[in-house]
Amino acid sequence: MFLAIEWESTTLTQDLMPDDWGLVCFPKCPNADDYCATYKDPGYVIPNSYSKEEAEDIAFALDLWYGGVPGYDDAEQWKTELYPLYRDERGIEESNVIARTPKNMRPDYTVDK
Repeated sequence: MFLAIEWESTTLTQDLMPDDWGLVCFPKCPNADDYCATYKDPGYVIPNSYSKEEAEDIAFALDLWYGGVPGYDDAEQWKTELYPLYRDERGIEESNVIARTPKNMRPDYTVDK
């Protein structure tokens, strides 16, 4: 078993990892009703040196940059970029879906150095 963050699947190319591999969620404990997956999203800050109007403009631009594209809002769109990274679809269709289900998500407050 190799414990890693999901993005590390991008480094497990056929050249670097010729063995077959897949993604699974940690098993549930006997008393658990659901799975539990930690996540760590990047945080963004706007320095207080900007005026209120400038900060709102910056936040608006970030919303445009990271937000969905009108007319292309698809709840399953996030999966399309993962298919080339995994060796089987089950890692995406099952394990990633479980890990991304809001009731299973727990924030990771650790700080990377």
